[in-house]
Amino acid sequence: MLATVCSWIEQFSFNTHPDHLVDNAVLAYRTVDSISKEADSLGINSITFDNRVLELNDSHVVLKRFFSQLGVLPKGEAFSDWTQLPKMGTPESNIFFADEPELYMSRNFHKKVTESSGLRYFPKEMSRIVANLSKEQVQKLIDNGIFEIYDRLRSRSVRSLGLEIPKSTELERYSEEANSQ
Repeated sequence: MLATVCSWIEQFSFNTHPDHLVDNAVLAYRTVDSISKEADSLGINSITFDNRVLELNDSHVVLKRFFSQLGVLPKGEAFSDWTQLPKMGTPESNIFFADEPELYMSRNFHKKVTESSGLRYFPKEMSRIVANLSKEQVQKLIDNGIFEIYDRLRSRSVRSLGLEIPKSTELERYSEEANSQ
């Protein structure tokens, strides 16, 4: 969770204050939680996908479980070397990136995705998280219940995919490293 907010700050603070990005993260997590609860109340089947599942499980297994939940039988290429497929973002790939404001064209936000040879998890070093997120910003996330929301979503992902995703220790690791400086 902190890694996500850190990424937003690294990618988008050239255009806005990091505190605004923390506020956006609070709003985003609350919105996803609200949508999840509303879907449940309406009996709408939904799948929650915690990216950490890729850190802890083989991507082939994750993809097979995910597609199975969607009721989609993907072609074998979805599970193998993506370099043999049409480049993402081209018409042949059937993968399209949403139009983005010109302001964001100065950076290549899709580089990891477009250059990947498959689905994988990119961990963020705690030192980068500590360097980009102040204790006050982390406290704002705590005060707004974001860690509880994340844990509910993590639990939903475990149920959706039938794969283990242990509780996050990110907040504890952040506190240890931030307090040691």
